[in-house]
Amino acid sequence: MHSFLIFLYFNPKITWQSDVLAHADEGCLSYPNLFLKITRPHEIEVEYQDFTGEHKKARFSGLTARCIQHEFDHMNGVVFTTRAKPLALKSGLDKRTKLMRKYEKYAKALQQQVKKIK
Repeated sequence: MHSFLIFLYFNPKITWQSDVLAHADEGCLSYPNLFLKITRPHEIEVEYQDFTGEHKKARFSGLTARCIQHEFDHMNGVVFTTRAKPLALKSGLDKRTKLMRKYEKYAKALQQQVKKIK
């Protein structure tokens, strides 16, 4: 059995971000199969309320900080495609198109194999 933690942050505010930036791949469930290089602060501090209403503050770095910033953007109506440089966005969209063509090709081949079995 796997165990995992669920964190709930109500009314979060990013109150500090490091000057150290990290450039890394990001994806988003709103844009399936699209992966873009996005630059974000490596470390952040967040003030929030927990599920009891208690005010808290926490510092995050690395992938956790990236995920929080990504979701914080969603809460503010910002999607990750707007954070990408125009050329990076075009390149990512082109790669996604090629990937989808491959998926379609493999899906058709699989369907043909299934028909043969029936």
